[in-house]
Amino acid sequence: MGLLLDLVVTLALLKILVEFERPFVCAGIYAGLYAVFAVLFGQPLLDLVIEVPLSFVIVGAWFWVLTRFDTGSGAWWLTLVVGVSLKLVLAVSWL
Repeated sequence: MGLLLDLVVTLALLKILVEFERPFVCAGIYAGLYAVFAVLFGQPLLDLVIEVPLSFVIVGAWFWVLTRFDTGSGAWWLTLVVGVSLKLVLAVSWL
């Protein structure tokens, strides 16, 4: 998924996460969108088989940690900033 598209999807899912507090549903949506865009961008099937479940686990864990803190608290914002920063670093390193 493109870097800007990934950021937009992540921010939209964070809004949904804050509203409904369902981290693994949000992670499933993220992984599904990741798979759809990977197919559209012509990513090899073997990469898709590895990266989609991995992205589900990583994003699901991050979203789950976010739901453990009160929305807007210092710990929540720290977790949010660290998670987005790690996603950006990993996305840039895969380029």
